[in-house]
Order: sequence, then C-alpha cells, then structure tokens
Amino acid sequence: MGNIEIVSDLTAIKKQIAELGMKYVENQMPVSLSDVGLTLRPFTSIDTSIDQAIKKLSSGNVGLIPKSSTLKS
Repeated sequence: MGNIEIVSDLTAIKKQIAELGMKYVENQMPVSLSDVGLTLRPFTSIDTSIDQAIKKLSSGNVGLIPKSSTLKS
C-alpha cells in the first residue's frame, strides 16, 4: 500500500470522524455553545492526529532517519 492510498484512506476516516462528531453533538442536544469544544474534544484530537499523519505521508519523509547535523542544537 503506497502513501497515496494511505492518505486517501486517512482522508476518508477523517470525514467519517467529522460525521460521527456531528451525530454525537446532535444526540447531546441541547448543548451550551461554550461546551461544544469540550464535547467535540475527542473527535478534534483524532482529527489533528490524522492531519499530522497526512502531512508526514504527503511530504515523503516517512521513516527517514534525520541527519546527525539536524539533531544538534
């Protein structure tokens, strides 16, 4: 499975998570506007992780070991 297929699958999963988050909020109605962020936190955390994975896979630097010169501070 190539990076393009993985990115495609992750994008589909991200869409499903967004739909699931919306269904969850709808089932929790009424929800205070101030509580929406807290209610959706599990979904947004997963979404952020998927975004980071997609970014890594799209950049083509997956699995590469950094050069020792980049590790020095």
